[in-house]
Amino acid sequence: MKHIAIGIDINDSALNVVVLAETPEQPLIQLKRHIALQEGLVKNGAVVKEQDLAAIISRELEALSDAKQGTSYTIVGVADNEVFPHLVDVPAQGNVVKWKQEAFRRAFSAVPFGPQELTADLEDLGIEKKGKRALLFVAARKQVIDGLDRAIRHAGLEPQVFEMASVALARALVPEAFQDKKNTVLLNIGLAFANIALFWEGSLRFAESLPLPKNGELSQSTLAMLAEHIERAMQFSGVPFAQLVFTGDLAFEPALRTSLQNNFPRIPLRVGADNKEDMAIATARGLAMRGLEVDPTKRGMNLLPTKQEASPPRVLAPIVFIYRRVLDILGKNK
Repeated sequence: MKHIAIGIDINDSALNVVVLAETPEQPLIQLKRHIALQEGLVKNGAVVKEQDLAAIISRELEALSDAKQGTSYTIVGVADNEVFPHLVDVPAQGNVVKWKQEAFRRAFSAVPFGPQELTADLEDLGIEKKGKRALLFVAARKQVIDGLDRAIRHAGLEPQVFEMASVALARALVPEAFQDKKNTVLLNIGLAFANIALFWEGSLRFAESLPLPKNGELSQSTLAMLAEHIERAMQFSGVPFAQLVFTGDLAFEPALRTSLQNNFPRIPLRVGADNKEDMAIATARGLAMRGLEVDPTKRGMNLLPTKQEASPPRVLAPIVFIYRRVLDILGKNK
């Protein structure tokens, strides 16, 4: 029976679907779609009209009978501006259970949401320095995840993994960040948000989502703001970076490359893909690539709530940073 992997990337303006078959080493494209969405179907990464979105997904996949016969994995992306990644150090003594407990103990005073509002996952990075163990927490609002989950299920699919979009994007465009542990800055600059993700020692370590002006233009002040945040993130990491890869709707703007060259003259730059079409579906392709793994649920972070989640639910680790956009949405950034 053919192994099918479906990657679904949903944002405010588009639905991107990629279906792959065979193996991670030799993926075979079965389907790739980039569908513009009507305004109001999705807002700030959260599904507003679940049934309408489900109908679009179902229509695009109706020719793939295998996808609805239990032979597939469905991997869904979660927009970066709706995700909280946090790098935290805990005392190295003990085991994963104790590390979780310690991280949870610190969380309640730092999280701007109630525990019942969140779903999260933990990854042990396997790194110990100076008696500290590095852990990565990723969390999202349960309301956002539940809306995506319902829309996908209404389309006749069963999602197995919800993954942060930047991780899937990196898997598709900069696999060397994982396979060769090549320290990489990934800038995904769209029409509404610019997402900065830093990968070092083989995994995501830092991410930030920044709202952009609504006119869709890269002014000098916007370019300066992006450079400042990238520089600050790299300083936070404390490690040298081997490349800066930029992608997204505005990646081909000459002013962006010029600004990056001027601000980061010692870091090799490259655009993530050769054309806008490949860029548009890259996140969905990265999601589908995970779906081709032997057990995608064990190949990284997963924001899909499980039946085993009980009271109290999983919550965030102490905050290294908080997305400014999320605070804006909540009215807490005043």
